[in-house]
Amino acid sequence: MNDHVAQTAEPKKIHMPLGPKDHADGIYFRMSDADYHGDTALGASGICDLLISPLAFYKKSAMARNRLVEEQDEKETAATIRGTYFHNALANIRGDVVVKPAGMSFATKEGKAFKADHEGATFIKAEHATMCQDMIDAMRETGVLERIGGIGGGVHEVAFFWTDKIGRRRKMKIDRLFGGEAFDWKTMANPMSKDLETLVSHVVAQHRYHIKALHYQIGLQAMKKMISTKGAAAFMTETAEADLQAMLALSQSDDVVPFWYVFIENSGIPNIVARKFVSHDASSQLNAYFRGADQGYRRALGTFDAYMTSHGPDKPWFSEVTFNEFTDDDFASARWILAED
Repeated sequence: MNDHVAQTAEPKKIHMPLGPKDHADGIYFRMSDADYHGDTALGASGICDLLISPLAFYKKSAMARNRLVEEQDEKETAATIRGTYFHNALANIRGDVVVKPAGMSFATKEGKAFKADHEGATFIKAEHATMCQDMIDAMRETGVLERIGGIGGGVHEVAFFWTDKIGRRRKMKIDRLFGGEAFDWKTMANPMSKDLETLVSHVVAQHRYHIKALHYQIGLQAMKKMISTKGAAAFMTETAEADLQAMLALSQSDDVVPFWYVFIENSGIPNIVARKFVSHDASSQLNAYFRGADQGYRRALGTFDAYMTSHGPDKPWFSEVTFNEFTDDDFASARWILAED
């Protein structure tokens, strides 16, 4: 798969110097989310933010001095904690999420002592931890867990940083590599009681997961190329010998690494849907969703290049504001607002 660059005859080089919290190009195992998100390299979420607006990207990026910390309500915060706990459980790693015993109050002497013993930890309610275990049990019962390598199987939490031929610093973080394939877990709620296929399609569209999948596949190809070129020097942190051998084996093929999303409902009914991101269908026809991902990806990179050149990393990425009249075309995505004959 070719790298995606802006549609110009002579693409201009982008200069992105390493910042104090940035990482050298290479592969890092089990990097913390804080370290990963603190790097100014362009990742999958950044690509999607660029499709909202240049300023949305900048304010959420590590480049911003006053980086936007999005507020979450209690339900969103609990969902985020459940997601982290679930990821850690699948990887069989001890994270900083601790189960708060059922019925415990941090206002009591016992609760205060428990909290002090786990200073700096994030706490998950016992019933939410049970919900996560139910999700893992559902994966086991349906054969999904075995298909993805089991608890702690494969090479998990793989962060990769690279510089493309235009000079953009890029990054990605994959949940798991197993059997020559890549897997990413996505938990999803279903408050509107949608059928599973509709729910998954809406979740993908809302979060632009098809565009993120394209970013992961491009990153995986770049990672394989680095491993085949540098060998062991591509690995910036230590890991088990089995992990290294699996990564070296992965780099031996020129084929695109199959990329799977495993969607798991987290609302107490652990339905599971697994879908692979592919460019063509069984009849070799180009998938419309892949074409949409490709177009969105190119558009985001074009915006990134333009603003990195005109504004750079130290100046907020404000768009030009023009004063224009409304036209009917402004409401093409909201046809209900237009009168019908």
